[in-house]
Amino acid sequence: MVKMRVAYGIFAALAVAMLCSGCPGNDTIDCTTNADCLQGGIPGTCLPSPSSSTRWCAFSDSTCPGGARWGVASGDGLAGMCLAEAPPDGGPDADIDAGPDAALPPDGELPPPLSTKIIVAARSQDNLFLFAADTLAPLSTAPLPDRVGNGNDGIGLAGNKLWVSSVQQILALDPEAVTVLAGFPKTIDSTTSCLAGSSIFRDPGLYCLVKQTGTAGDKVELHAGATLAVTQHLALPDPLIVGGSNTRIVVTYGTNGTSAAVLDANLAPVAGSPLTVPGSSGGQLVAVDDDDGRVAVSGGKTVNVFNRATLAGAGAHTFSANVIGLVFDPAHARLVVVLVDGHVAAMSTTDGAIVVAESLEVAATSNGSTPILDAPRGRIYLLTANESQLAVLDAATLHQIAGSPVSLPAQARAVTFY
Repeated sequence: MVKMRVAYGIFAALAVAMLCSGCPGNDTIDCTTNADCLQGGIPGTCLPSPSSSTRWCAFSDSTCPGGARWGVASGDGLAGMCLAEAPPDGGPDADIDAGPDAALPPDGELPPPLSTKIIVAARSQDNLFLFAADTLAPLSTAPLPDRVGNGNDGIGLAGNKLWVSSVQQILALDPEAVTVLAGFPKTIDSTTSCLAGSSIFRDPGLYCLVKQTGTAGDKVELHAGATLAVTQHLALPDPLIVGGSNTRIVVTYGTNGTSAAVLDANLAPVAGSPLTVPGSSGGQLVAVDDDDGRVAVSGGKTVNVFNRATLAGAGAHTFSANVIGLVFDPAHARLVVVLVDGHVAAMSTTDGAIVVAESLEVAATSNGSTPILDAPRGRIYLLTANESQLAVLDAATLHQIAGSPVSLPAQARAVTFY
């Protein structure tokens, strides 16, 4: 069978599938890896068939009991069916029990569900702004408790909680209801506040940078557990930026951030750390991609890409303007780069070559905020126009989608989705 990516509009394709299910000569498309699965611009998951040795693509669908539906080009009578359903009468496995897990492999993983809302944290207000993920229409403004510190500093999803930080206190919320959980806010257990814009949330906990007069007390901290106490720390002079994944934390430090410590989740340096960031501007932004095994560090107009395992250089490029945003897109094997003047480009994660040339896509902004990839929806969210707008890019084309940009009620600090 020919292996190719499914690129139909999902609703039109489903209609065709329902009309032609079981038609003689109806084409099917199998898969080998998740990279083969793309339907209507939405990435899917390559799963074994419940009735043959062939693998077919499945995609998130909240209307299905199991949260996923077989792709429209799936064979074995599965096309367009929920994973919890049996094939039509007379299909290859019509006699198989169609219980909740009937079509799932023992170790199979469902495609991640589609996001329902975009959540934007205000910069100088104790508010969250909520928008519908499908239409970008405003939903509501969620007020947050008044906390020590001015407004919000960071936002992220980790451990099935929505986390929001000011520079001194942390909130945990139910991400579905967007309501504050009991016991919060909590004051950060630190000798001083976390640096503004220096907090990230990952499954182990909160990582933040601490900088004191001189460098004797400078460090990166991991706050974890029920009390968010400091469980690990690592001394680093003049820490500047922290970023990373659930398995790799990267902190730029030293004069202009020209060194980058690459750490595991417990803040232990990995082999080859620290790496030297070329260029006089050092590391002002960092991004980590566990899927493609890459680390990116940018300073000024230059982006440097390193091999995640060996920390060897894996490509670099100097753009026409300063870089204010980096986000990896594993589905397209590239690093998306946002420039201060509103241009957007992309570098290959294989060799750092430019695969999407600079193109003016969003409003210029002097304040950078980390772009966020919503992989199931195939979108990238970022704050533009000096953080007064939410821009939504199609991850495949890097053009804004219909309805973007969205004007925000107030200047924002960070964005996530659920």
